[in-house]
Amino acid sequence: GYAYLVTQAMTKHWKPKAGGRFWLIGRLGRAMISLDLLFPEDRILFWKYGNCFRTRALAEEARKEIVEVLRNAKKA
Repeated sequence: GYAYLVTQAMTKHWKPKAGGRFWLIGRLGRAMISLDLLFPEDRILFWKYGNCFRTRALAEEARKEIVEVLRNAKKA
């Protein structure tokens, strides 16, 4: 489930440099670039929970996987 996806994302172990930009899945489920206005604590949480991607394509791929997990959970 979701915990597995988060674990997989963290084992890839990519973390942006301090102040570096990255892609994430926003509140509305869209891939978006990180903002310079994010607090450092927010940036750490995005990485910790696997919502931190090098490219938009990787963020969108993860979004598809998350949507699938949620759809399957709803059916159960």
